Amino acid sequence: MSNPQDDTKSQEQTAAEAKAAAKAEKEAAAAEAKAAKEASKRVRVTIHSGETDDEKGDVVLVHNFEQIQIKRDVEVLIPERYLAVLKDAMIDTRGVDNHGKPVGGRSPRFAYTVEPE
Repeated sequence: MSNPQDDTKSQEQTAAEAKAAAKAEKEAAAAEAKAAKEASKRVRVTIHSGETDDEKGDVVLVHNFEQIQIKRDVEVLIPERYLAVLKDAMIDTRGVDNHGKPVGGRSPRFAYTVEPE
């Protein structure tokens, strides 16, 4: 014979497990939807050519081991996450002014324009 208290505990435990599984499934679906939304954010970018040969070739951007190659002077749609990579690409310059004082600065590596989609 089964004990009524054991049956009640078993039913409560099963209900709690089902509730926890439903919550985990809901959280996973929300995370997946958020990732899909992030992946779908795109921006229009044009990377402009420069005067030297180094500034005329295609540009490769890498984000979390994923890379894209962008032709210069062509407007393209890229995932928004690559825009941060483009913004962070800087050139450090160092030199000496006419008075022998060290000077330096940072300038963007690429000339580009951005338009939201």
